[in-house]
Amino acid sequence: MAANRQTTFVVDQAYVAFTTEDMLKATDVKTNENLILVQSISKAYNTPGLRTGYVVASPAKIQEIATFLIPWSVNTLAIEASKYILMHPAQFTLPIRKWQRETAELIYQLSKFDGVEVLPSATTFFLVRLKKGLAADLKNIS
Repeated sequence: MAANRQTTFVVDQAYVAFTTEDMLKATDVKTNENLILVQSISKAYNTPGLRTGYVVASPAKIQEIATFLIPWSVNTLAIEASKYILMHPAQFTLPIRKWQRETAELIYQLSKFDGVEVLPSATTFFLVRLKKGLAADLKNIS
């Protein structure tokens, strides 16, 4: 980011809660005014139906974003639930390390099949590529 100050980097970290790797922090915006971070509250705290989150950016970038922002009302229940979650995060902690172990085991078991290639990620989810055929064909397997 420092080498490309003329470029604005928008990084969606909605799934940051699903990894144990180091990711960008809100404080990184202080040293990188060309950085905008998009974060999710609802995904990070296992409440996806709330669809709540926030943006972290320099004051200048926030002001610039605000000029293009289309007002989107968030219902009162989602706001109050998000406040509660942020004040009591320990109650909503995801068991990431457990999920990572289970993910590794599932990847291992799937990799035993000749017809698939497993594409792991730094999160607790991954992709599987079929070596032949189409994904739609899987529904026809009996």
